[in-house]
Amino acid sequence: MRYLAVVCAFAAGLACGVLGTVIVARHPTDVASVEPGSEVISILEEEVMSVAFRTDKMTFTAQRSKPGASFAVQITYANRRPVQQCQASSDLAGQLAVYSTIKAKRQLASQQQAERDFPVQLGTLELLDRMKDEPSTVIRLRASSDRKALAALYENVAVEVTSPGSAFTSLEDGCHLLSGR
Repeated sequence: MRYLAVVCAFAAGLACGVLGTVIVARHPTDVASVEPGSEVISILEEEVMSVAFRTDKMTFTAQRSKPGASFAVQITYANRRPVQQCQASSDLAGQLAVYSTIKAKRQLASQQQAERDFPVQLGTLELLDRMKDEPSTVIRLRASSDRKALAALYENVAVEVTSPGSAFTSLEDGCHLLSGR
């Protein structure tokens, strides 16, 4: 009988621990504090293996097979514009730093504030580095009405960033952008 009480107490404690973990995981309350000027996303350029930027108009993908190598680029368009494919330099014609290092201008109080102050859904940026066991970094990008200011939303954080919106919208130019520099 005493063993039954111990087993029941153990099972109850285990259930509460698992349930508590599930509740915290589904409803995280900790929001990281981000200081102006800090790097919210930072991956060494030579370590970036894949860059994908998706909008309602197009999908830009650039990938390489080893760190520091040139990129194979493909751009597909939603309006049936012909697919573009090209080779790009190891720094994506000088653009890779814009995508692999994103600095905070200011932290926004919430993702809802970001959606209100930056009403234009610009797209989703996904970066994959050479660490095979790590998940990719996915950032939702929103722009101000005039598309001059940009906000990044990821995990539980929303920040206005120093990167110009044009750095991302210019990817619609595809291979022309990458060969013109």
